[in-house]
Amino acid sequence: MDVSTQQLHRVGTTVQDLAAQLRSALSGDRSGPGDPAWATDTTLAALSKEWDGYLSGLAGRLEAVGTGLLDAAAAYRSADEHATVRYGRRLC
Repeated sequence: MDVSTQQLHRVGTTVQDLAAQLRSALSGDRSGPGDPAWATDTTLAALSKEWDGYLSGLAGRLEAVGTGLLDAAAAYRSADEHATVRYGRRLC
C-alpha cells in the first residue's frame, strides 16, 4: 500500500486550521439588544452558551483528528526511513 505522507500532512494541517477558525468564531458577539422588554434575550444567551459549548467540543474533535493525521504521516515517514536504512530502498 502506498501512502502519501505529504497529503496526510496537508490534510492534517487543514483540519487543524479549521479547528482554529472555528475557535476564533466563538469570540463573536451573539448578544441580543439588551432591552429588558425583549423576553428572548435570556433565552438567546442560554442557547448561545450551549451552541458555543457544542462548537468548542467540535473544534476539539477536529484538532484531535488533525493531530492524529499528522502523527500518522510522521509514523509512515519514519517507517519508510527505517525500511530504506534496513533494505537500502523504500519498499513501496
